Amino acid sequence: MTDKRYEMVYGNVPYQADTLTELVDVLIPGYTDIPEFFPDDIPVKSLEARTMFAEETVMTLRDLYLVAAANETGIDNPGDMTTVEIADAVAGYDPQYAEDLKLMVSTDPGFPVLVGAAWDHPVPVVAVTTSFVDGDDILPPPSGNVVLIDPTNESTLLRTMQDAGLLSFGELPPDQSAAIDDDPGEEII
Repeated sequence: MTDKRYEMVYGNVPYQADTLTELVDVLIPGYTDIPEFFPDDIPVKSLEARTMFAEETVMTLRDLYLVAAANETGIDNPGDMTTVEIADAVAGYDPQYAEDLKLMVSTDPGFPVLVGAAWDHPVPVVAVTTSFVDGDDILPPPSGNVVLIDPTNESTLLRTMQDAGLLSFGELPPDQSAAIDDDPGEEII
């Protein structure tokens, strides 16, 4: 039995925590210290930390998906190639796919990529949802084979990381020990 509310498995290591903040601290070391250092600016600094983490995650996922696609298509030594070279090789003879794929892998994850496009190619578009917010406007993200990491709040970050297959996350069932009656009832002899 546990008195923790949430659980997460990340990097094959299980974690349990009372709050989502504690789980995010596993992903972003020092995250729980933000209130200590920025007491008047907690929401902004927390969002900045989650966004930076999401952008780093997007860059890593892009590379992993490209290398996996390169290996599947038989490209030799993709580790010796730049991401743009791998994208060009993976796209093969489809010039539009090649251009879109190169754009995707070379775009800073903080900027929107392939806004509103339909994407049905084998290598997914990987993006940060906050990159599609431009002031008061929300630009449409691409549709189809798309992986979006959403750092808007702790819950969306964890859920989209789970959707991307990077961790598993959920709420633990309530502690059942509270439901047990302390009165043993009649003693049977």
